[in-house]
Amino acid sequence: MLEELLSAPTKRRRLIAAAAAELGTEPADMLVSAGTEAVVLTSMLAGELRLPMAYLRPKPKTHGRQQRVEGELRGAHIVLIAANAEPEAIRDYTELVAANGGQVSRVLVAKMLPSPAAAGEGQGEGAHPHPSPLPPAGEGTARILLDIGAVIIRQEPFRYASGLLSPIYTDCRLLISHPEQWQAVLEGLAAKLRGATFDAIDGVATSGIPHASVLAYRLDKPLAYVGDGAIAGAPAKSSQLVIVEDLVTTGKSVLEATNILRANGMRVDRCFAIFTYDRRQPSLEAAGVAFEPLSDLATLLEVGLAAGCFGPTERDAVLAWRRDPQDWTARHPLSC
Repeated sequence: MLEELLSAPTKRRRLIAAAAAELGTEPADMLVSAGTEAVVLTSMLAGELRLPMAYLRPKPKTHGRQQRVEGELRGAHIVLIAANAEPEAIRDYTELVAANGGQVSRVLVAKMLPSPAAAGEGQGEGAHPHPSPLPPAGEGTARILLDIGAVIIRQEPFRYASGLLSPIYTDCRLLISHPEQWQAVLEGLAAKLRGATFDAIDGVATSGIPHASVLAYRLDKPLAYVGDGAIAGAPAKSSQLVIVEDLVTTGKSVLEATNILRANGMRVDRCFAIFTYDRRQPSLEAAGVAFEPLSDLATLLEVGLAAGCFGPTERDAVLAWRRDPQDWTARHPLSC
């Protein structure tokens, strides 16, 4: 089933139609992926139904907010979407939802959905555009991130996946729990993608996968992602891929995915992202990857200061970090 969601757009449309029919008319406050295995299905379904979503990690991250919940859990009618029906895992994720203020009212198991053939030849065929908001410019994207509470500036540093410490954390994952804002940002990315030539979309695991999944679904393109050094999805060798990421700090994750894709005979020369701390990414430039974010740190600081989201002291602290992140990290060790 995962292979069909990733690489077979026609079968994928039937699967999403079958999943939507399975949900029927029962109320759903949001869709939540039980683990990362069901993120692609959950993302495509949430994007199609215009529902908020979140995904749950098997274990907490070791960086950022160090949490198991990505997105915001809320509502008494949460549909938990699982790749399989392992009772212990379902119980664990259901308890995790409850501990974070939500309530699972139903579990949808991907393996129990009808096969694409059984779902019917005519279901979900053709393009499936939705009326979308106008693509947000850099200031619009920055404002969205500030409005949903995705930006935190504090004294105690955050640790990034790259190992850098920083006074600012921008959690673009929260977008998936705010459908209206998410759709605006997705349309901004889609506008850039429509101007590019490519055969398939690669989402950087794990945070880039929800955005890449919805974009691949809407643009009828195969989807791939790199996880644990292997490629999920099977784009043909010599395929032209574009990479979609939520946030780029040093470009490390994008570069790792690029190298693996290229080592498997695929061509990668563009990366689109929602947000970046620096529009210039030397590692990507050196690798021949053009980098195109929707918004950046300079824009966010300007918009946030004007809107009163933070003051000059917080802005100046972030700018001091931005001038030399390595030196700032060395001078601001974590307290624990």
